[in-house]
Amino acid sequence: MPESREVINQALDLAAAGAIDDACQKLWPLVRDPEGREEALFTMACCFERANQLPPATYLFGWVAERYPDFEPATERFDRCRRQMAERGLHEDFRDSGHVACSACTLRYRAELPLCPYCGGTLAPGSTAVIVPTLPEEPRSRELLDEIGADLDRVWKNVQQRFTEFTERKDLSGAALRVQELAREARERTRVLAESERGKQIKQTVSGIGDEAARRARSLAENETVKSLAQKSRDLGEEALTRVKAVASREETKDAWQRVEDIGHETTERVESWAAREDVRTTWRKVYDTVESVVSSLQQRIDRITGRKPEDKPQ
Repeated sequence: MPESREVINQALDLAAAGAIDDACQKLWPLVRDPEGREEALFTMACCFERANQLPPATYLFGWVAERYPDFEPATERFDRCRRQMAERGLHEDFRDSGHVACSACTLRYRAELPLCPYCGGTLAPGSTAVIVPTLPEEPRSRELLDEIGADLDRVWKNVQQRFTEFTERKDLSGAALRVQELAREARERTRVLAESERGKQIKQTVSGIGDEAARRARSLAENETVKSLAQKSRDLGEEALTRVKAVASREETKDAWQRVEDIGHETTERVESWAAREDVRTTWRKVYDTVESVVSSLQQRIDRITGRKPEDKPQ
């Protein structure tokens, strides 16, 4: 009908301008008419989808697609809205007790609404309205981050303001000035002390002590007694060295070293001769045989105690 087409076009214009509620209300008369309201419901579903109200849009697209399976736009939009609801974690079943049927268009809507959003009708007779509270959708990540950033900005400004107020306090500024005055006073006292007569006397005394120490050192070095002692030390050292050289070059010293060497050679020969004697060898052989006999006797006793056989490995 031409009138219906004109109303639908007006509703589409309102939806394009952002007036979604006005566009839906414009379609109410067409939805109340049982005949030919499918086009109006499809248009209303498009308006809900444009307003990002996915649950009612999915419900209406599904209603039209169920009655007109060959109408591909309704099927495609129904699948798209249902997929977007799943991605956002949204779920709404219009057949549960939280939804009621309209007395005029018989479509179901949320029970907490005062009027039917599709035709403006009221609750159907005999339909029980059970209001189920719905949880608000979670804000988008970008909006949440903006809110957190705004809160942090306010907190930071508050901290800066408090710090400024704290540093500008009169008692703190007075204390800072007093510290500066004390520092200046200390520097001034140091300068005055350095330039005072007492400071000059102390400096002169220290310088005098250094000069006196140097003078005494020079006087001690030039003393005749000290010079004599130094000369005697040098002479004694030279004399000791001369005597050592003389002793080393004397013949009796050489003879003494030769005697020491001869005694060493003679001792070595005597030890070797003694070790080669037959009676010494016999004595060592007897000692070795005695030790072997004692060891063998001990091993036999150990074998009797432990029960070891002769072919076993000795313990």
